[in-house]
Order: sequence, then C-alpha cells, then structure tokens
Amino acid sequence: MRFARENGIEYGDATKGLPIQNESVDVLYASHMLEHLDKNEVGAFLREAFRVLRPCAIIRIAVPDIKKLIAQYDKCGDADALIEATHLCMSRPRSLTQRLSLLLVGTRHHQWMYDGKSLSALLQKHGFTKADVMPVGQTRILDYKPLDLLERESESVYVEAEKPGAQLY
Repeated sequence: MRFARENGIEYGDATKGLPIQNESVDVLYASHMLEHLDKNEVGAFLREAFRVLRPCAIIRIAVPDIKKLIAQYDKCGDADALIEATHLCMSRPRSLTQRLSLLLVGTRHHQWMYDGKSLSALLQKHGFTKADVMPVGQTRILDYKPLDLLERESESVYVEAEKPGAQLY
C-alpha cells in the first residue's frame, strides 16, 4: 500500500472500465492479477488496456508460470504439491464467516494459468504486437525505475507487448 501511495498508483477495475482517457497511458503493468480473472474478464481487461494505451505503448504482465510448476512436479513427482501450487482449487466455505467472506470478497484462487507462449498468444489475439517473454530483470520500458523487475522471479513469467502504432523516429 505504501508503494502505491508513494508512486501515485490508484485502484481501478479494468474489467469494468477505468476512468482514464483513451490513448493516454505510456505503460501498463499488471503483476499477478491476470490469473485471478476468468476468460471473459481477461478479455475485458485486455480490451480496456488496449483502449487506454497510446500507440506504441507497452503492456507488461507478470503471472505465475505454469511451466515452472510443471518442471517442479517433474523433478519431485508430488501431484498434491502441483495442484496446491496452481491455486486453482479452493476449499468449500464451512463457517458462516467463510461463506459471507466469499459473498462479499469473492474467491482468491486462480481462474487460469499461463506460460510465456500462451500469454504472448493471448496478447496477440487481443491486437498487441511484439509480444515477447522477457528475461528476469529485463524490460523494454524506458523509465522502469519504480518497477521491481525481479518481483517473484522464482515463480513468474514476464511478457511485454506493444499497442501497434506509428513509430516516432
């Protein structure tokens, strides 16, 4: 929360529309958020991202990398650990408090999982170009100083893409 306040980051729900003008954003960064959206919500988010980004602007998305989870499973062979690590399942709420929390807050488990290839394809499907998996610690974002390019590196894949537009030389 402190980081958000210090860097002027405000809450918004990009699946329902953001109070941001068309083509007014240079960089959009979503970290460990996309996997919590269902397929319809992902489409709504990416359409909204496309709307607010300027031509040639960058979208950077970090998500848990299912490829890394599968590699860990291949190494240890623990199916229970794999399923738990995906966060795709949740226990049924038992108490009244748990049921009310589910109604008011919603679920916190993952709705979908990605690897670099599937996330790149998803961005291209929604009109973005130059969708590439970025090595840990690297970015095409020019002023990246406020971003943690190593955030959750052991479990993440990072993909950047551009909104198409005229290049300025």
